[in-house]
Amino acid sequence: MFGKPDRKSGAFHRKVIALKKIAETSSLTIEELKQQNAKLELQNAELTAKLNWLKEQFRLSQQKRFGASSEQTHPEQLQLFNEAEAEAEPSKTEPTLETITYNRKKQSGQREAMLENLPTEIIEYHLPKEEQACSCGYELHAMNGSPTGTANHPCASESGGAQALCVLLPAL
Repeated sequence: MFGKPDRKSGAFHRKVIALKKIAETSSLTIEELKQQNAKLELQNAELTAKLNWLKEQFRLSQQKRFGASSEQTHPEQLQLFNEAEAEAEPSKTEPTLETITYNRKKQSGQREAMLENLPTEIIEYHLPKEEQACSCGYELHAMNGSPTGTANHPCASESGGAQALCVLLPAL
């Protein structure tokens, strides 16, 4: 039932009609097919010959563009560049080159002199009382003196021994 077509069904009948129409419309004879085949083979041979000719032309152009040059250089021409060696007198000694070496001393106080005329701006941040604690629990304190200093802090042991800055600026 599954593999055999039912001759009474409409699908089988439609397929037979379609095949008959194809046979009627493509009524090319064997001679016509042979002529068409010969024509296509000739066209294929022509295109293959044209492709081979274009490949050869491309190869020749690449050889001409990037290949070895046939220019020959006469040895006399190369002697033009050896003028200094030809004019040199081997009996004369060459002058010795002097090397000057010395160490310059670093001038102290130069950085302070350069930074002396720059304006200094102090920005103060005032924290509410509940935020005046470090994340480690250490209480922040007012820092006197240089604003770039550091203070010993319990967090320093956690950060590999480095000194940590945990300060609070004095309130005004």
